[in-house]
Amino acid sequence: MRVLVCTHSEILSAIAVHALFASGHQVFAEGRPEPLACEAASASALLVSPALALEATALLRESGFRGRILLFDDLDEAGLEAKVAELGADGAIATSPLDSFGARFVARAARPSV
Repeated sequence: MRVLVCTHSEILSAIAVHALFASGHQVFAEGRPEPLACEAASASALLVSPALALEATALLRESGFRGRILLFDDLDEAGLEAKVAELGADGAIATSPLDSFGARFVARAARPSV
């Protein structure tokens, strides 16, 4: 799966890139959405921090992105899930626990939108 990662946090970006790459995904990560626009049409999912969600969603949808949008952060999952509808995402995933991040991502990416 081709996954876009958009967050200001270098730590969160590194966590996502490492876990997803180790799970066999092709990952493109940036701290701003603009550099990801050229990969948008071929990506299946976007992992985005809540602070960048509205901006990234609008720009990448305009650029042809049709995949699932998942909020991700080091908040607890319930806190993230509460922001899903407000930010136009399809779901959410907390970075912790780290050892199961890749598997949890796959499960969330496959989950139908509500």
